[in-house]
Amino acid sequence: MAEQKFSAAPLYPVMFLSGMILIFPGPILDSLITKFSLTQEMAGRLPFLFFAGGFLGQLFLSEIVRMFGTRKTFLFDLLAAALALGLIGFSRGYYQLLPLFFLAGFVNNMLFTLPGVIVTREGGKQVGSKVTYLYAFFSLGVTLGPILAGVLIRRFGYPAVLFQLALCAAAIFCWSLFKPAPEIREIEKMNFAGISRLLKSSGALFFLLLLGQFFYVAAEQGISVWLPKSLLERFPAENIEHASLLLAGIWAAMSAGRFLFGWMSKHIDRSILLFALALVSLGSSAAAALIPGRTGCELLYLAFGLGMSGIYPLIVSYTEGFPPRLVSMGLGLILAFSSLGGALGSYPVGILAEKIGFSQAMLYPASLLIFLLLIFPFLKKAALQK
Repeated sequence: MAEQKFSAAPLYPVMFLSGMILIFPGPILDSLITKFSLTQEMAGRLPFLFFAGGFLGQLFLSEIVRMFGTRKTFLFDLLAAALALGLIGFSRGYYQLLPLFFLAGFVNNMLFTLPGVIVTREGGKQVGSKVTYLYAFFSLGVTLGPILAGVLIRRFGYPAVLFQLALCAAAIFCWSLFKPAPEIREIEKMNFAGISRLLKSSGALFFLLLLGQFFYVAAEQGISVWLPKSLLERFPAENIEHASLLLAGIWAAMSAGRFLFGWMSKHIDRSILLFALALVSLGSSAAAALIPGRTGCELLYLAFGLGMSGIYPLIVSYTEGFPPRLVSMGLGLILAFSSLGGALGSYPVGILAEKIGFSQAMLYPASLLIFLLLIFPFLKKAALQK
């Protein structure tokens, strides 16, 4: 009976906020470059550190929850997010930004991972629908974040974006002080013995999913982080509000496409669908980087968002091939390394843009999708091997 009384609704604001935090580096990057007179390479270190922090946050989440408990971890994440974001807005120098971006990424990845763990453990018979609604709010935050950021930057400057997010995190922190949080018990410790069992039972599948998610997030974030800046550089008539709106459109296409391709996966083999989606995403993003017209570029990037939409959940769905007791650990490792993919997918774009321009530089994250075309044909066979 206790399971039926559990409600995920108090976690929805956290997921919405986390989605907005995830996407904030892209819209403000051009403003930071201008204010601090940064080269593209220097600016690229900021999203790199953001995603590197996220990698460590997800990697050590289970151990942090084990030591301090769910409630204390949640409260720490919200408070640290508010402090990091607020201090980024107040920062007077580039080198102050570096540790703050790392901290923001560290706590934000824990913020959107921990609710998923809680709902999975406490959701009962309705766990599927509860998890779907949970991440719908995350997608909504990612979609609306760039729109709001574009408006705030144009009217008040980029610090308004940071202060708005910091105030939201502080408000949810205060609200959470009076809300109970289910304590997660019996968390399996991530150790060499557990990893060894996973590799012995599903090693090929694990590595394919790990690489697939790594390159997926690398391409997704490499384009998302740099899209507003690249549009401003390529098209003189562009403005940050419109560029941020296009970024929001890409994520809206991703959100809507997940429902579509979730339905299609019931009728089409997952490995075939993944290969087709990767091919569409590769072709549209590469063409968008090279096409000279702004309208064509925008339409192609929207097609990229639609193609990418089905890849993430379909990759995750293959973890059902792991032994049940190892699914949580295996998925945790895959998601942690996907954050590392976000760091390595976004950082080189700035370096390349400095040397050869944004059109060619944006081909780098697009080209990472080639690796998905090499990986996906082997997933079905690996999933059948026990």
